[in-house]
Order: sequence, then structure tokens, then C-alpha cells
Amino acid sequence: MILDEGKPQSLLKILQNKEWRQYYQRQLLDRAPQASLVAVKLNIPGAIKNNFYLQKMFQSGWQELLAQIKLESTILESAVYLQLSTGPEAFATTKLNSTDLKQITIAFEDNFALGRLFDADVLCSDTPQPFSRQDLALPPRRCLVCDLPAKQCAREQTHSKAQLRQAIENYYQNYFGA
Repeated sequence: MILDEGKPQSLLKILQNKEWRQYYQRQLLDRAPQASLVAVKLNIPGAIKNNFYLQKMFQSGWQELLAQIKLESTILESAVYLQLSTGPEAFATTKLNSTDLKQITIAFEDNFALGRLFDADVLCSDTPQPFSRQDLALPPRRCLVCDLPAKQCAREQTHSKAQLRQAIENYYQNYFGA
């Protein structure tokens, strides 16, 4: 299975990465205060956050999302793609307003074949928190395994780790056919 490879990450390392990400996002927005920022990572449960397969999925999705954004606007800051032990991440600033950018990211997450595996946050200088689906009166993200809201399944631990891992495996196999 694709999540059998890779170095497990500790909770501390993941939390440190979250702090770094928030700092980095603030730096990007400070350089372009009128811009909107998209910050993208994978939603991968468990301790393995990066390996060849996850990088391959991320690259495919990131290129697709960038192409969709470029149809609507100019990318201000060249897209930054980082290969971190806690998982691949990418950032870009654009002239699009935050609402329009969030609509593009939601369409990407909902319609791209691997989209459910992605977390694409949209931020702007005006608000400290990322825009959410609820801000646009849209339903919450769906679970990787079933059609219930993802947060509900995570909170109630509806699915086993094996089910989640198999769902990710299925997304990979269905997209890449390998």
C-alpha cells in the first residue's frame, strides 16, 4: 500500500510545522497585502505524511489547481512548492479576491479526482483565519470513505485507520491506474 512507505512523523513535528506554516503565510501576505493567498497540503491521516506516492498525487493536484487559478487571474508570487517531512505543501498569492479564490479551491477539492485528499486554505491580510466553506454558505467537506461530513467522521472516529488508508489507496489507484 502507498502509505506503507515513508518516515512516521511525531505529533510534535506536525505541530511545529503548523506553526511554521502560519508564520510563512503571514510573510507571504505581508509582501503582497492586497493579494489573496492559497496554501495547499494533503489531508493524510496517520503518521506517514510524505513519500513518493504522496508527492506524485500532490504534484498532480497542485498543477491542476494552479491551472484553474491562472484561468481567472495572475499569480503574483511564483508558486512555492515545498517537500517537507510532514508532507508536501505549496503556496501562491494572486490578485483574485478571497471569495473567488475560495470558490476555485472548493471546486478543485470537490471535482478533481484526487481533490478530497487536498486541503486548500485561502487567506487574506484582512482576516487571521482561512475562509471556510461555511463562510460561503456551502456544505462541509465530505469524508474520504463515506458521504458524511469529514469532521463528523473524524470526531466520532467512524472509520478505522485501515479504511482510511484503503480509501487513499483507492484514490491513487483510480487516478494513476497503477
